[in-house]
Formats: sequence, structure tokens, C-alpha cells
Amino acid sequence: MGEILYFKNSEDRQYAEYLIKEHWPEASFVVMKADNKKIMEEERVHFGSWDIYTDIQKIYYKNENIQITEEEWSVFEFLLDGIGCVFSVQEIAYALYFQEEFVKIQLKSLMKKLGDKNEIPIKQNEKGYYFEEILN
Repeated sequence: MGEILYFKNSEDRQYAEYLIKEHWPEASFVVMKADNKKIMEEERVHFGSWDIYTDIQKIYYKNENIQITEEEWSVFEFLLDGIGCVFSVQEIAYALYFQEEFVKIQLKSLMKKLGDKNEIPIKQNEKGYYFEEILN
């Protein structure tokens, strides 16, 4: 579980982010903002060298934008929402209303775009695919 912190301005939030990254680099956190209706919405998921902006569907690794398609984003987001859960290609296809072969192609392409197999957050084992927070 986690904690929720509220900041009165963006400078305080940025300073808190700096302190977290500096003293607890292994920590993962979600930056939140309140919209005009006072509803909290997710702005960014951060862990290790990864920044994921779910509201604008962007992925950054060490501040470098990784360009992915909408279909790849759908698969990525599905795995991100189930951190630690292993999903077969068939389960992913069923959940996203895609064909299994299409999901296989998207996963292969996505993993290639994300880079080195040791540092990417999407992992594969004998049971399927899962999202893992890489904290380096």
C-alpha cells in the first residue's frame, strides 16, 4: 500500500519528487493532480528510470520518449493495471477484444521498442506475460 500526500503548489511537489528520487531511488510513486471538479486523476507513474503518463499514453525511459502504437499501448496498459499478475496471450486477447495472433505481434513489437530485456518492465515466463517494476 502507499501514502497520499497533498501539496499546495507544484514547486513543493517537485521538491518532494526530487527528495524521493535522491534518497529512495527504489521507491515507485504516482503523481496526482486535482481537476476543476476536485476529482483526483493520475498524472504519472514513476519507478526507477521509467515515467509512464497514462492520461496522454506516453512512456519515457531515462527521459527519452518511446513511441508506441495505440494497440501496443492497450496491451501495455492492460499489463500495467495488473502489476505482478501473469496473463496468457489468450487472456490478454480476450480482455482487449483482439485476436491472439495480433496480441503476439503487439507484445513482440512492444518489447522490442522498450529495449534491453533485463531493464524492460514487461516480462515473459512459461505461463505468460506480466508487468514488473524495474527499480534501477
